[in-house]
Amino acid sequence: MNSYFKTALTLFILGGLLGPLGDMYHVHSMTTGYPDNYAYYILGIPWWVFPFFGVSGLAIGISYHFMDFKGEKFQSRGFTHAFLGPIIFLLSYLLSGYLTVVKTSLILNHILLGSIFAIIWFVYGRSWRSLFLSLWFSFLGILVETTLIRMGVFWYTANDNLLFGVASWLPWLYLILAVSIGNFTHFLIKKH
Repeated sequence: MNSYFKTALTLFILGGLLGPLGDMYHVHSMTTGYPDNYAYYILGIPWWVFPFFGVSGLAIGISYHFMDFKGEKFQSRGFTHAFLGPIIFLLSYLLSGYLTVVKTSLILNHILLGSIFAIIWFVYGRSWRSLFLSLWFSFLGILVETTLIRMGVFWYTANDNLLFGVASWLPWLYLILAVSIGNFTHFLIKKH
């Protein structure tokens, strides 16, 4: 198998596992919700969420790698360092649901998630290109989620759905995701 296929498979599996874990907690914390009319549910979320997140992780990771000129400023020093980014993304995802449960102020939500992004960007990105790509993927993520909400596929139940129907803190999660998955993709391709 060539390195891009191995990387693509790894990103699909990683996205298909980590994303739904965060989504399960969002449903459990009543941050988001799904209609009752889907045929199969796995731990509170529809079956299609797993491949959807898998394809999303794959698309963001591979696109980021190529748009970042194949990782010219690649920052990771090994697997643990590279894999820490996706783990921090998952923890940020869980934190965003927890902040909904404890009903913190929106300002605190933005400060916490924004600080995590700043640290992730400093450790893994540290370039204007990385910042631009993160903003681009955040915009695309919000666009996709807004479209799904308008189609009635899911919804945000929290009072903070001020950004076209999604939570105003959601861009921070996409910013964290883009840098961490982009860096992890650089690592996988250079490793293979």
